[in-house]
Amino acid sequence: MSERHFTVRSSFVNVGNKRRATHQFVLLFVLLFTFTGLVSCARKEPQKKVDVANINTSASNVARVYAESIFSGDDDVLAQCFPPAFRDRLTDSDVAKMKLWGEQIKTSLFSTNTVLDGSLVEETKDYLPDQESRQYNSMRESIANSVGISSDSVRDIQLCTVSLFYQVDETNKYHTASIIVYEADEQWFAHGFESMS
Repeated sequence: MSERHFTVRSSFVNVGNKRRATHQFVLLFVLLFTFTGLVSCARKEPQKKVDVANINTSASNVARVYAESIFSGDDDVLAQCFPPAFRDRLTDSDVAKMKLWGEQIKTSLFSTNTVLDGSLVEETKDYLPDQESRQYNSMRESIANSVGISSDSVRDIQLCTVSLFYQVDETNKYHTASIIVYEADEQWFAHGFESMS
């Protein structure tokens, strides 16, 4: 009887150890799953607001300011995303239309209880890797014609992916946009949206 008791007890100890190991494994799995879930669900934070003096110093700065200005209806800051040659061509009527547009956007945001929290540049890359291609030169021409500058002054074209963070009725939301930006006369300017999601 004592041998049988020992065998049963020994089996129980082995099963108990397996259970303990299984419990530890399950606990470890749950902790890892929870941690990775928290990391992946964590809200990305907007970058620090771009100072007005630095709007045109980098591709990412002008892309962020352009996206934020369009979203918020800030026509004064939006104008700084374009070269002086473009701003100089604006008539009084153009300026009045931009102001009206800005007021309409602001009214819309207020009426829907929408507040912009800021933006974050997710990625900046070459618009096209081959700067000698017909498509690249076509984009240079398009940019130059739209703002009234020489296509030779368009030195670099980048594509910036910008996330806009905002709240609607205190619920966090975001949109992502791809923005075409370019360097001309050692400053960066916005051409426009390529896509939004």
